[in-house]
Amino acid sequence: MSKKSSTGVNKSLPNGWAWRGTLMFKIEYTDTRTKLALFDFDGTLGRSKSGAKMCTGPSDFAFWHKNVQPKLTQLHTDGYRIIIVSNQGGIKTGGTTPMNVANEFDEFSKQAGIPVDKFVASTDDYYRKPATGIWEVIVELCCGGVEPNKNECFFVGDAAGRPKGAGQLDGKKDFSCSDRKFALNVGLPFHTPEEFFLGQPATKNFEIDGFDPLPLMKNTVLFPSRPDLCTPAPNPALIAPAGKEGTGQELVLMVGSPASGKSTFTQKYFVPRGYVHVNRDTLKTKEKCLKLAKEALERGDSVVIDNTNPTKEARGEFIRLALNLNRTGGKDINIRCFHFEFTFDMVKHFNFFRENMLGDEAPHVPTIALRTYFKNYEKPVETAKGGSENINEVIEVQFVPSFDNPRDQKLFYLHS
Repeated sequence: MSKKSSTGVNKSLPNGWAWRGTLMFKIEYTDTRTKLALFDFDGTLGRSKSGAKMCTGPSDFAFWHKNVQPKLTQLHTDGYRIIIVSNQGGIKTGGTTPMNVANEFDEFSKQAGIPVDKFVASTDDYYRKPATGIWEVIVELCCGGVEPNKNECFFVGDAAGRPKGAGQLDGKKDFSCSDRKFALNVGLPFHTPEEFFLGQPATKNFEIDGFDPLPLMKNTVLFPSRPDLCTPAPNPALIAPAGKEGTGQELVLMVGSPASGKSTFTQKYFVPRGYVHVNRDTLKTKEKCLKLAKEALERGDSVVIDNTNPTKEARGEFIRLALNLNRTGGKDINIRCFHFEFTFDMVKHFNFFRENMLGDEAPHVPTIALRTYFKNYEKPVETAKGGSENINEVIEVQFVPSFDNPRDQKLFYLHS
């Protein structure tokens, strides 16, 4: 898997720190140890003296609890390799800097008095927990590429999906479940800081949030002849051939959020049949999309609009092109929508899966882009069912997981 080095952040780091794509890391152990003790940082190993959510710098650092330092020393003596695995998205958003994080983590290992390997995900991508990219790099750099015996390893983190009052030292609800899901995805035993450092019994009071892909497993298709993310309902025969092949000219609009599989669907079913493919990711502007669609429809070609098209207004700009040509150009252009009505959690999982599958080569869809789509979304309704958009037919696209290989299948069923 390609590991590119374009991150948009300063690539120069002193004191042994380095970059792997968007991942910051520093290796301090020089001996070979196969037992790995992995820890989240904020709220697990360290806390801020100032009371801020995260430490603002080395001078603001304090151990999460007095038991942390002696416990880590004992682990080191017992042959464990201590490794920090931390999400630090503030590096990307500007809330902190790479050097600030590096200095803070170096201060921690200095005060701990033992070597500590450090791996820091700087943005929301393949390396960010609960994704498993950071684990793959740990195996490569700390274990020589040989995965260790996971029964001799573990992960400790405070993002455990616990409600308020479920044993947390501060009594607050956990902000997420990403640490617990990371441990599940990798296959490591998991502990909360209270369990590991304070000896509390393992809590059963937690919730694994987000989309659960496991119920879809019964419909999984492995090694399909034409793999794709989505399959239309009830069958591919609903995808009509292009106009000159016998069914008349048409305008097709995809309606679905980013990461819902629209482009894969379009490339599989429409482009090979001669439809002119209009996509804003490629053309960059709405004006260029409208121009290309208008020219193609005027020529008599069928057109597929492979944009998110969440609102009546967005769809209407293309629909009016077809209606004007029907009215003034003597055409009879059929107008259809292919509707990808998936939930927010579902498409967020699709995005997570794509990043796990492709790594640094995956196009990242920010969560805010998904939220914006669902905030503005207006469901398309065909005219015969009371719709006001002049849509002749709306076809609901059903999701059926299909994969090229067992690795991709395994990645899809990870927790996101």
